[in-house]
Amino acid sequence: MNNPHILYINADRGIPVWGQSGGSAHIRDFTEAAIQSGAKVTIVTARSKPADSSAPEADVHKIKFRRYGETFQNHWERCSKDRNKGHDKNCDKDDLAKEIRSFYANTILSQQLPDLSAKNNFSLVYERYSLFSFAGIAFAKSHNLPYVLEVNSPLIEEALLHRHLHMRELADSVANYLFTNANKIIAVSQEVANYIVNVSPTANVAVAPNAVNPTRFQRCQIQNNHSSSEDRTIATSLSHLEGAFTVGYLGSLRPWHGLNNLIEAFATFSKKTTNAHLLIIGDGKNVRPQLEAMCQNLGITDSVTFTGEAANADVPEYLSHCDTLVAPYPAIDNFYFSPLKVFEYMASGKPIIASDIGQISELFKNKESALLTEPGNIPELVEAMQLISADPQLAKRLATTAYDNARALHSWDTRMNQILQIFNELPKPPRVAEAI
Repeated sequence: MNNPHILYINADRGIPVWGQSGGSAHIRDFTEAAIQSGAKVTIVTARSKPADSSAPEADVHKIKFRRYGETFQNHWERCSKDRNKGHDKNCDKDDLAKEIRSFYANTILSQQLPDLSAKNNFSLVYERYSLFSFAGIAFAKSHNLPYVLEVNSPLIEEALLHRHLHMRELADSVANYLFTNANKIIAVSQEVANYIVNVSPTANVAVAPNAVNPTRFQRCQIQNNHSSSEDRTIATSLSHLEGAFTVGYLGSLRPWHGLNNLIEAFATFSKKTTNAHLLIIGDGKNVRPQLEAMCQNLGITDSVTFTGEAANADVPEYLSHCDTLVAPYPAIDNFYFSPLKVFEYMASGKPIIASDIGQISELFKNKESALLTEPGNIPELVEAMQLISADPQLAKRLATTAYDNARALHSWDTRMNQILQIFNELPKPPRVAEAI
């Protein structure tokens, strides 16, 4: 399949195209790598952000939501009344409205995709899995196009664990249908692949982990004469880090990211190390206040900086101010993540401390490309920080090995070659019989 035209569908309103989340960055990097490989990408998305100068040049079309059907409207209004009366305290109007809107997007997509197809010669449909979206595979089948599903996490289990999932049976049905009927499924980790096969034993799954674009970091490392005013603003805002041994964290602030362990470990480390600082790059409106309160209780507020959400283009600049970077995941059953942060850590050329869990254990060799610590083991985190701060040669060796691995094994160029090979192995659409 030479120079394919990919119809990329993202029906998840929680992941805006050109946003700053890990999911948004994955869409951006996939699209950029596909275009650089010679493919054309047209994106249909439930939500998008204004494109900045670093966004790849792809056509982006938003799902054109209209008013919901009367049945859907009555459904969540009744649910809200029941909750207000105390009949169903677990019935959340906003959550249910989001689920209904996601399901209703199929109606809109079923009308929008044929119109888009009439103006484009698509080679395949590539969809980022979301809970209730099935219009993409229906469109692919009706137009004799191969359908590839990208699965980044077990969304149903996530929803049940972290929020309400009112339409569970419908979500299960959609997942089973997609997993069973997709021509190919790309899972970001072996754990996600295992989950898919558990749902649908006949699923055709390949594993393609996350990746990174090393050139973004090379530009930051090699020269700074192209820096924008925003870059200079970042350097100025972090001028207080000059001369400090800076421990860095990048990513959203989520309960399962282990930041409480990192802060506790840093509090101990800072008492044993002169002029240490913790730089937390990212945000999370529900978690950040708790973490800031924790810093205050531990007496380290002046030694911790929360930057807030960082633009994708600014990540290399932020990481360049750190002396070591940490992925402090706690012990988690079925760790299915392919953490974008560790790939960006590798490309930054900084020594890495990471929990020895899941895909991270496959990416690194302890004391060769990173210091791996037992998940949730705070004393080991402290010891790892001390080792890197006290041994510059160890720090340099770890950083160099990880950086070389990022370029050779985990660049988006390498990953896209793998994905294009998967595309080449897809079944060819049936030929239309010629008129006699």
